[in-house]
Amino acid sequence: MQTLIAGLCVAVLAAQTAPNTADQLTVDGDIAAPLTLTAVDLAKMPRETATLAEPDGSKIACEGVPLTEILKKAAVFFGKETRGKALAGYLLAEARDGYQVVFSLGELDPGLAGTRVIVADRRDGKPLSV
Repeated sequence: MQTLIAGLCVAVLAAQTAPNTADQLTVDGDIAAPLTLTAVDLAKMPRETATLAEPDGSKIACEGVPLTEILKKAAVFFGKETRGKALAGYLLAEARDGYQVVFSLGELDPGLAGTRVIVADRRDGKPLSV
């Protein structure tokens, strides 16, 4: 898996995973509880599905773990904790292929922005490949 997120698929962040458990998603930096998750770990967490429209009008279903659930495990909290100086915090998502994106914590706070972000590991019911 990637350092954090592999690619942006419209509103869904896709962490590309292979079926083996050697793949990992790492959350680290200036946080209270750095962690590393495997594909097996992600499969045990709460899951959501997002249906997205392709340019040709077809639909795809991406399934994965809400990013907020992963960040909670790393002791990054939202709601009342994301006020004041905490709003200056950010998440840098990096992929093995060099893709990078930065989000402010305010953008990721469902209570502030209403954003729904998942770390997808399945597309149309099939595992994403590396």
